[in-house]
Amino acid sequence: PQVPGSRTPAHQENNCFASININVGPGDCEWFGCPYEYWGVIERMCRERNLDFLKGSFWPNFEDLLSEGVPVYRFVWTCIRFLKPCEASPKEFIIVKR
Repeated sequence: PQVPGSRTPAHQENNCFASININVGPGDCEWFGCPYEYWGVIERMCRERNLDFLKGSFWPNFEDLLSEGVPVYRFVWTCIRFLKPCEASPKEFIIVKR
């Protein structure tokens, strides 16, 4: 669980397990993601910044991701709603840029 206003840096779920999230409020939560196929770009961006993706804390710059051609998806979910990102309906995602 996280306290309101907290943020989680970019990460891959432990052992590549699917994640399930719940927003317990107050208010809506915002979540961003990009397809796994773009991992190579993310890894390169980390290397260029001397960051270890698995051990460090990477906060990718939104504009940098877009300029690299990485599609970024934004999802907003309301209080007391479960979210299983790997099974979310495409209509639930807002494609920010492709």
